[in-house]
Amino acid sequence: PDTPIYCTSNGVKSLKGHFHKDWDFHTIKTGDKLSLGKKELIFVEAPMLHWPDSMFCYLTEDNILFSNDAFGQHYASEFMFNDLVDQSELFAECIKYYANILTPFSALVDKKIKEVLSFNLPVDFICTSHGVIWRKNPTQIVEKYMKWANKYKENQITIFSSLIK
Repeated sequence: PDTPIYCTSNGVKSLKGHFHKDWDFHTIKTGDKLSLGKKELIFVEAPMLHWPDSMFCYLTEDNILFSNDAFGQHYASEFMFNDLVDQSELFAECIKYYANILTPFSALVDKKIKEVLSFNLPVDFICTSHGVIWRKNPTQIVEKYMKWANKYKENQITIFSSLIK
């Protein structure tokens, strides 16, 4: 009951709305740090990537970015790491995930990635909420997201016609 809960202001609203409890909330903002002794957590707010209360968290010393829904996939494998799965299958799932979940937020994706990169933190692992953990060249998925975000165009239309009845 007295366990501290670190979350964004939207996270506080969401949890209070769901559970109607006034727990020990600690509202974080981008750049806030939490000491864990020899290591620190550094927080980055990431609203609408893809929930209003989303945030990233970086663990110093281990150089792990916990990226929430960013860089994830709807992909299940017996293997935990990106370098142990079929790469073409993995990236097909990544682009499908981006297209279905994050495309409407491409401008935010671009802005948030640039913000995280501005911290100049070494990243050895990217751990997402679901999908494989990025450990071999983890920034390759960041580069893909930048490419996909920059390709998105508003006010486009697709017209499909078929002769098949």
